[in-house]
Amino acid sequence: MLQLLALLLSISLVANQATADPIDADTVFPTIPGANFSAFTQVENDFDPNYGSVLLYWNIESSGRDEVLHGLLVLNASAVDPAYGTGAKSLANSWVALGLGVCMLSGDFIMVHAFPNGTGAEVLWLITTSQYYEAPITNPDTTIVAASTGSLIRYQGNGYIAGEFRRFTSLEESQMTYHQPIDVNATTEFIWSFNLNPKSTPTQPYKVWHTFNRGRYEIQLSTGDPAGPQPTANMPLRYAHGAVMGFTWMLLFPFAIYWARFGKSMPAFNTGWFWIHIVLQITGSALSATFIIVVITTIPDAVNWGSSAVFDQINRPHPIIGFTVLSLIVVQLWLGPLNRLSLSVDSLFPYRPFISGLHRWTGRALLLLAFAQVGLGLQTLFAWPDGPFDGRGGIIYWVVYFVLLGLWAILFAGTELFWLLRVRKADGGFISRRTGRIYGRIPSTSPSPASAGAYEKSASTQPTRGRFGIISGGTRPEDALRPTAAPPAAAPAQENGLSVPMKEYGGGAATAGRSSPAASGAWRQFSWVDIDEALNDGQLYVVAKGRYVYDINQWIYSHPGGQIVLNQVAGTDITNDYFHESGFDASTFVAKRPTPASGGTRHLPTPSMPRSVHGGAGGSGAGSGPSHAPPTIPSQLNIPATADLDLAGVPPLTDDERRLVIKARRTNVHSRLAIEKLSSLMVGVVTESAGMPEGAPAPFSPLEYRRYALIESRIERSGSPSANPVYRQRFCILFPHDMRANEPFAFLPGQCVEIQLRVRNKQYVSRFYTPVSGSPACFEIRVKLEPAGQLTPALVRQKPGDRQIKIRGPFGNPLMHPDSPLPASFTAVGAAGSWAYECLVFVVAGSGLAAALQVVDWLFMPSYTPLLVIQGYQPQSFDEIALAVGDWVIAKEHLYDGWAVGLNIRTGQEGMFPLPITYPRSGTATRMHILNSTSTADRSFGADLLRGALVAHGPYLSVSHLLTREQAAPQEAVDNCPGDVVAGRGRVSTQVLASALWSAKWSEAKLGMRRVVVCGPQGFEGAVYDML
Repeated sequence: MLQLLALLLSISLVANQATADPIDADTVFPTIPGANFSAFTQVENDFDPNYGSVLLYWNIESSGRDEVLHGLLVLNASAVDPAYGTGAKSLANSWVALGLGVCMLSGDFIMVHAFPNGTGAEVLWLITTSQYYEAPITNPDTTIVAASTGSLIRYQGNGYIAGEFRRFTSLEESQMTYHQPIDVNATTEFIWSFNLNPKSTPTQPYKVWHTFNRGRYEIQLSTGDPAGPQPTANMPLRYAHGAVMGFTWMLLFPFAIYWARFGKSMPAFNTGWFWIHIVLQITGSALSATFIIVVITTIPDAVNWGSSAVFDQINRPHPIIGFTVLSLIVVQLWLGPLNRLSLSVDSLFPYRPFISGLHRWTGRALLLLAFAQVGLGLQTLFAWPDGPFDGRGGIIYWVVYFVLLGLWAILFAGTELFWLLRVRKADGGFISRRTGRIYGRIPSTSPSPASAGAYEKSASTQPTRGRFGIISGGTRPEDALRPTAAPPAAAPAQENGLSVPMKEYGGGAATAGRSSPAASGAWRQFSWVDIDEALNDGQLYVVAKGRYVYDINQWIYSHPGGQIVLNQVAGTDITNDYFHESGFDASTFVAKRPTPASGGTRHLPTPSMPRSVHGGAGGSGAGSGPSHAPPTIPSQLNIPATADLDLAGVPPLTDDERRLVIKARRTNVHSRLAIEKLSSLMVGVVTESAGMPEGAPAPFSPLEYRRYALIESRIERSGSPSANPVYRQRFCILFPHDMRANEPFAFLPGQCVEIQLRVRNKQYVSRFYTPVSGSPACFEIRVKLEPAGQLTPALVRQKPGDRQIKIRGPFGNPLMHPDSPLPASFTAVGAAGSWAYECLVFVVAGSGLAAALQVVDWLFMPSYTPLLVIQGYQPQSFDEIALAVGDWVIAKEHLYDGWAVGLNIRTGQEGMFPLPITYPRSGTATRMHILNSTSTADRSFGADLLRGALVAHGPYLSVSHLLTREQAAPQEAVDNCPGDVVAGRGRVSTQVLASALWSAKWSEAKLGMRRVVVCGPQGFEGAVYDML
């Protein structure tokens, strides 16, 4: 196509090729006094196809290094306008020029310039050194000019200007910096131009801009054959190219970017901004590509890309940047749809930050390059300082360019500043990262479309996670949303000058002056179960402030954050996401101290403490003595102020883990307009919060999904190729400071949580998991991959910090509760009872082992729970702490080798201490045994927790692993199966169960103080139950 267009442009010119005329008796010479035309052998008078006004007489003299082109350049002005021949018009300042090359961007010129006084002329040797269409400059190298024995013609008069010259054809290498050698036996490219009425410019008086009197010609100087006009750059098309590109890059694209940035927040256009952006971008890209191709076709000899004509035209800053811009447009046309897809395609969502960032920065780079490119284009056509003033109107284009540049800079910067100070900051508030206090005014998302009114700036008292998980008083920033005045009984039709749609339940349209649902109590009631069922039916509901329900279905295709974000938050409370930056509560995170070196060569002391009457376990040996009930934690403990134990619900996290939580939030302070838009989408209230006073914390419901960040995911046990791998995953709640009224601070043994994910088929699936350790703020689970399942493959594919995971709970009746003594433990009326069983046996298989691990962690390896010291300890290393009998110590981190990092509450010292010198959480009353049925040793998990508990409190815990498919215990059983390993007995049998009960001293425990828990596949549970 490109070759065809260029060929069509040149056909008419190529068809007119002719041969130069030799000078003979029939040659008609112009009337130029003193001219010796006999010195020339060739003449060419067909340069100018319109007037025949440009003539060149020449002869080749000498040869070799001394070869000279001797010529006479003549402009016949009377051929253009007879008035010049009669003297009615002056030739003063007129000029004619002849150049070597294909265009003036790389020309080597000789110019004949008529003196302004009306007599005489001068011959100027000129060159072009810039990459723009500007006036050539005087040649600094005169060594190319050959000497003459006589005077050379310099003439103006009788309608003619003429100049005689002598130039060497062969040049030294040093002379080729500015000039081209001439091969008289080959075709030589010439360009010509003239101007009979030039304008004066600042640096080149009367020697610029040839209007359209210009052309390109080829001559073989030795013979004059072939000779003929050649195609030149099509300047009208180049001007059209400049006009369209200026419109596209100075108006269309900036407006598309501006609209995408700010138009989406305008109420009238927030649902159509995306399509406006797309249409403008595609239109601009099509125009840019079309007119880049158009300007390529204007290059002389465009059909021959290897020619100097093409190379000279494209080897300049403007074309190079142009091709760069065109390449970036192609990249951007791919990035745009990819960026949009990343908002709705799960597999692309993890790469969204990279795709979105690349899309934004490519767009910005394109815009900045384009602004510079338009300036370069103007400089090419109307180069400073002469171009704007040479009579072509260039100054107008330059003024428009700078005005648009300034307007866009002011518009973008001004709107961004206004958005930050008036729309985002004033309405979104400012949250101190040091204190968590909120400053400024935030519009209420109250159900009544009342006027803005006044809002309290101080936070109200709210529950937070306190010391050891005890609920205590505190503050939370979002309570500044609470209005100080009650909503009016009748809602106005306008709020803050913006219309607020009102909904009518029971039929009919809402009308002004009619009582609003907020005032009449007509809002629909939603339970958390209703919200979850609606989600499974394809409805998207979100909740604000724990009570107000909003329908965000209409945002699914227009929300700037994309569909995945909406699907992640659907069915949850979005108060923190909507009003806070992602790091607003950074100061509330507690930094995790570096973990000391493992016990290694540390010497664990031998405990000399009262043992259970049931004796020791696992070869650890034990004496006999009285049974001790769980220690009673004093109601008041003098916790050192510097202990960092009042965690406000945030467990100690490493810097990397904290960053993963912040990353997973991806929150954004929404503008006032977005907040009012959300307010208009309200459809009801949460049933559990109905009747709660404004400003009071929302009540806790285990049915409410809360969002968590995955902060750790690693394979704990890979096993054999036939064994399904088990992953250890740890979750931290996104906003740990955000508590509900009466929210539990810890998991109790026997409780579980429900995890929900949106899988690849766009369906929400959920599954129950047992938290092995931790609290509702941050806990750990074990996930066994089921390749054919829906949830576990999706769960193990998650990368830490990439997604938000919805989790709710806890569910289930606790196996034990510190505040609920067992009925059988009461020995007399009014006597204190015990909540701990004397004998606890777990019979588990497969993933059921997680339930047993939860109890082991809760009883024997608790964190942030005071433990009673019953044997003094003197530190043996600088990083250990001293303990005395009767001290209370808190384990902050377990090393699972009998040692823990903890705090002596009495002394305030923090460091390593041995766990065997403390009572378990249940005292010495509980004897626990785990029978783990597993096909092979490599299918077991939780080895570190079991090993640590056996080392710390072995007299009260025993573990046996039944390998049902192995005849002998393999070597890996030592690492995977702490405790006793039994192989070769097949599946669980009555004899195996009897052995487990005997090991736990089942018969010695009181009736009602012993319990067997069976957990595993349904068939396994049924079989064990029948045996029992």
